[in-house]
Amino acid sequence: MIRFKFVLLQIRLTYQDGKQRNVTGMMSINEKKLLELPEAQVLELHKQGFLGAIYAVMMSVGQLNRLVELSNDTENPIRSMQLSAVKPEEAPAEAAPNA
Repeated sequence: MIRFKFVLLQIRLTYQDGKQRNVTGMMSINEKKLLELPEAQVLELHKQGFLGAIYAVMMSVGQLNRLVELSNDTENPIRSMQLSAVKPEEAPAEAAPNA
């Protein structure tokens, strides 16, 4: 069985009116760790049908910019977004990944 760490993400949104919001609980996959897997494990992920899903998860983070764009049509659009990885020891217990 192949195991690798998920990355817990935190998003800090700042709205036009200055209010801020933290969004937690999102996860992604550490691309660097994925690229470091031995070829045999990558092949196993591919054969099991997981490789496409793994890359889809990583690419979905890029869609956050689209959400910011969509907020431009609201009364209080998002002015800025900061995305950061949360260290496992800093994560709330209910949000910590089990990988």
